[in-house]
Amino acid sequence: MIGAPGDDTIGTNAGVARAFALHPGDCDNDNVPDICQSLMPVTDFVNVLLGVTTDETSACLADLNHDGGADGGDIQEYVERLFDG
Repeated sequence: MIGAPGDDTIGTNAGVARAFALHPGDCDNDNVPDICQSLMPVTDFVNVLLGVTTDETSACLADLNHDGGADGGDIQEYVERLFDG
């Protein structure tokens, strides 16, 4: 893509395009989309759902259905990912 960062990396206006889905995002800002990371441990997931763990990053990582909050609606997605591994 002309004008994109790195468009001259391999030659004049060679082009570089990076595309990522807007969801699930990158809750922990490690430049790896959350969908590509391992699930959080089940105890951490449950602690977020119960309100024991309240930090923003954990809550974001536990929001597996991307409805804006970690709640019971995320359990099915967690279990499916856990067993699909």
